[in-house]
Order: sequence, then C-alpha cells, then structure tokens
Amino acid sequence: MDGQWVVAHVGPTAERQAAAGIPITRFGEDALGIWFFARPGTLMRLEAIPAGLAIGTHLLQKIAPGSMERVNVSIQNKIERGRRIIERAGGLAAYDELARRKEPAPMPNPQV
Repeated sequence: MDGQWVVAHVGPTAERQAAAGIPITRFGEDALGIWFFARPGTLMRLEAIPAGLAIGTHLLQKIAPGSMERVNVSIQNKIERGRRIIERAGGLAAYDELARRKEPAPMPNPQV
C-alpha cells in the first residue's frame, strides 16, 4: 500500500479467533506467534492449496458425507461460541484487549 509491503494473513474470522482464545489479528499485523507459527530460520511458501486437495475433498464427500458434515457443524459451533465470548466481553474491541493481556502462546520447539 502506498509503495510499501503490508502484512496480511487470510485467517480465521474474529469469532473463530475468540473461540480459540487468541487476539483478533488486524490488517498489517503479523499473525506469527498468535495463531500462525513458523520455525525460526526456515522459509515457508504457502502460495496455493495443493491441487490434489480438491479431489480428495470431493472423494471424501462422496464416501463419507457424515464426516464432512461433522466438520461443518464443528466449525459453526466454534463460530457461535466465539460470538458469545465476544458478546460477554463487551464487543470486539473489549475482547481483543482482554486477549492481548494474556500470555502469548508459546512458540513450538520442534526437534530436528
């Protein structure tokens, strides 16, 4: 923007972040250490969804539609849970302020 690179992660909705107990990330804020973790000194390329994923998803829908429906119901339940958490906190800004006061999630310590 305006000749500058700005961090932007397409991530979970505010309700899903609230359900996970994490701050609501904003445009220009790096999600590293909040809901997205990377191993220091490595390079991650997350440019696209693997081509085979769509085929596997469609196959799973044909073979086990109940499993896909359980995933959808679980996501909807998390969204509703997050909505209630935000409402109890007094709105988005109030929830975000409370979440940011908590200790940040520990960075993973992968064994190489």
